[in-house]
Order: sequence, then structure tokens, then C-alpha cells
Amino acid sequence: MDLTQSNVEPALELKKSRRIPITGSVRGGDEGYLVQDNTPDGWVEYWTGDPHAYALRIRGDSMHPRYRAGEYVVITPSIEAQSGRDVVVKLTNGKCLLKQLNWARSDEVQLLSINNGYAPMTIPREEIECINRVAGAVGADSMVF
Repeated sequence: MDLTQSNVEPALELKKSRRIPITGSVRGGDEGYLVQDNTPDGWVEYWTGDPHAYALRIRGDSMHPRYRAGEYVVITPSIEAQSGRDVVVKLTNGKCLLKQLNWARSDEVQLLSINNGYAPMTIPREEIECINRVAGAVGADSMVF
């Protein structure tokens, strides 16, 4: 028996984290708003291959305890949002909501909050600018300058 041979293959190389720009904040709640610009307020380290990824600081409590105010969500707009996933929804009136996508139809979308204190929201498609997938979150202490 040859003891120099192994049946173990080398592990795949792990994705490297990269700096994702923090471009504003998103409010979790019915009265959500987006404060966003193209000049990053800082960066967070995250593992994503999406070249268009960006991060938003969380404000509000509609997605508590999954996300807490002060943390950052990383948004990957190049990856399609699916039902059951967390999303950031930008509305044509300037609001921006952090919610869970319950279902999407050709004429309307229903969003849920994790916090039971908020009712489901059904929004007509014509009021939605875009729906972007949340890849994950990092803590409030993850911001780098």
C-alpha cells in the first residue's frame, strides 16, 4: 500500500472579501425613506462577486430582530430577487423599504416585515422603481474609511 497517495482533494479557493461602498441608509418600516448619493460614506468588507454591490445603513425596526438599526445590509442588484428573500424596494415617491418579498405578480408586489408589529404591504408595480436583493448584513462596527 502506497502511503504517499491521498484520496483527499484540495478545497476550492474561498471567495475573497472586498470593499463595498456605503451609499446611504434605508428605513425599515411603513414610512421608509432612502438617503443615498454616489459618494460613499465609507465601506464594509463583504464576500460578493456583484460589481454593482452597495451597502445601506439600517434605520428603523420593521425587520428586527433579523436586522438591527445601525447595521449595514449589502445589496446585490445584479442578482434577481426571489420570493422569500429580503429585499430593498425603491418606490417612485422616493421611499425605500427594507422588507421580505412575499410574492410578486405582474401588477403588484407584497412585502412582509419580520417584526410582527407591521402589517404586510401590497404595492402596485407602477409605484415601484426597483427591487434589489439583500445578500446579507454586517455589524455596525464593520464600517471602514
